Amino acid sequence: MTTHNSAVDHSDRRLLIALPEPYDATREHYETLIPAADYAGFYQMSSWQAVLELANSQAPPGWPRGLGRCCSGSAADPNHFSSR
Repeated sequence: MTTHNSAVDHSDRRLLIALPEPYDATREHYETLIPAADYAGFYQMSSWQAVLELANSQAPPGWPRGLGRCCSGSAADPNHFSSR
């Protein structure tokens, strides 16, 4: 256990990508190409492997739109399923 507060500075590297259209138009175009995640389906899976298989079946290579929102927190951790 620490007994005092402290801070650590970290430098970040950001990748900036030139878009062919304004951001909103590019996002809308992306959303027409990538299917939305099946949130209910992900939460019904009994193992992390099942989650990965469902993601891949919905949007190869396994990255349906909105998956980060669906699997945030403990559900994004493969160990989340070990207690079931």
